[in-house]
Amino acid sequence: MVARWFVWGSSVCVCLVVLPGGLTVGRGATDMETDRQEEESVMPPPTFPKPSMLCESSANSSQVLYTPQVKNDLVPRINQEFDSLKDVQKFYNCYAKEGGFSTRAHSSRKNTAKVIVRKEYCCFKQGVRVENINQPKKRRRGLTRDNCRAKLAVVRKGEKYVVSQFFEGHNHTLASPRRVHLLRSHRKVSAAKKALVEQLSAANVPTCQQMTLFELESGGLENVGCSQQDLSNYKRDMKKTVDGHDANMLYEHFEIEKVKNDSFTYTIEEDDEGRMTNCFWADATARKSYQYFGDVVVFDTTYNTNRYSMIFAPILGVNHHRQTTLFGCAFLCDESAETFEWLFKEWLKAMPAGPPKMIITD
Repeated sequence: MVARWFVWGSSVCVCLVVLPGGLTVGRGATDMETDRQEEESVMPPPTFPKPSMLCESSANSSQVLYTPQVKNDLVPRINQEFDSLKDVQKFYNCYAKEGGFSTRAHSSRKNTAKVIVRKEYCCFKQGVRVENINQPKKRRRGLTRDNCRAKLAVVRKGEKYVVSQFFEGHNHTLASPRRVHLLRSHRKVSAAKKALVEQLSAANVPTCQQMTLFELESGGLENVGCSQQDLSNYKRDMKKTVDGHDANMLYEHFEIEKVKNDSFTYTIEEDDEGRMTNCFWADATARKSYQYFGDVVVFDTTYNTNRYSMIFAPILGVNHHRQTTLFGCAFLCDESAETFEWLFKEWLKAMPAGPPKMIITD
């Protein structure tokens, strides 16, 4: 049995070989070098990962700059030409997605004709956030600005935009490929998703389930292209578009229903400022049901069930199958006696039969 111990020192290299007879043979550095050359000829050379950091030293301190590892055809070049600023932003954003950071527009300069002659796009962590010490903090947030110097600047030459400055070093760590889809400039709700969100929202499908459907459809959360918060923000913007026009939209809906069926009836009451205060409607089915099953009526109101805090007042009954049937609906501004009197008068005008024999209410 033979055992070997290899000891590498700073200047001397020794190898001891113990033979079965107890003899010890010492070998010098020359023999060890021969063995090392033989091992290197058999074993493959070691591989080292490509460095992803550049170090710049100054007189006072040193700063570590992270350089994105991107394909050469995606890296911007000085004097590279683009047809429009939209193409510049799209190209730089694709480079940022591959590199692991987000972009945003930084500054621009226009000429006397109001044409942009210079435009800068920077990293989303450019600049320094100034905190107002007089205002109390609502919640703790992470650092969103690190004074990053990475940027791309283009100038207008003729009808083209040419890259004049490009700095690719970042003073912060870059996002991994599994998380880059969460950065802001790489998230967008497409037109197809917007249309589907509107349909699913009309069917009362919650946002979390909508996101699950998109994830299954795209084959993974990183392939959806947007986050659940983006879907919520889009639904919020949808609601803002009808602000100030919702009463008119309801009136137009009633008019369309009346064109479809002459038996549909409605009444809208307004205040002095032209705002809707009370509204009553009943379709052909409700009017016909009251003619046969209007002996006993159930009237009960619900509170604050919509964003306008209006009172929803359904007028209900029971048919011959012991099923709940609807005799009419109303939105009321309050529960005063005058409002209830207005409602029942409008309701009796719309119903083909006389008043009911009994009204059950709380």
